[in-house]
Amino acid sequence: PALSNLLAVFTMACALGADPEHVIASIRNINPVDNRLSFSEENGVYFLRDAYNSNPSGFESALDVLSQLPAKEKVLMTPGMVELGSLQFSENKKAALLASKHCDKVIIVGDTNHKALESGLLEGGFSPEDIIFCRNRDEAFLELNQFIKPKNLILLENDLPDLYEVEDRF
Repeated sequence: PALSNLLAVFTMACALGADPEHVIASIRNINPVDNRLSFSEENGVYFLRDAYNSNPSGFESALDVLSQLPAKEKVLMTPGMVELGSLQFSENKKAALLASKHCDKVIIVGDTNHKALESGLLEGGFSPEDIIFCRNRDEAFLELNQFIKPKNLILLENDLPDLYEVEDRF
């Protein structure tokens, strides 16, 4: 969607008489919106932050980007996707199945999609030892610290509203 939006902006600006080189220069200086598949490097650790929200195509796109980047270890931290109605279990399982092909470790946050994510990872041949379960976001970030190492790539996919964070349901 972002690329098609940029193309539309470029086309409209040029149609209104803007110099195409100036428009391209302006587009190059646009900073990505935080937590919408933004990439950063901090002390040799790479982060893909896609935590604003999540949906099936966005989750798949984030995993596609992750798969194309080199890293010593690729770690996904996610509570999964919510508000998908009757498709919630199947879509989370499908995303986890895809994640099993591209990630070395997965931190599952909360209980909301725990079973669907675990099911997809295991079906994809992921080792149970490489799945870490955390009750909430705070606990997940503590666990994540062990993977904050140079040349590692961390994908933060979605951040559930507090409504979905319930303690001790595992």
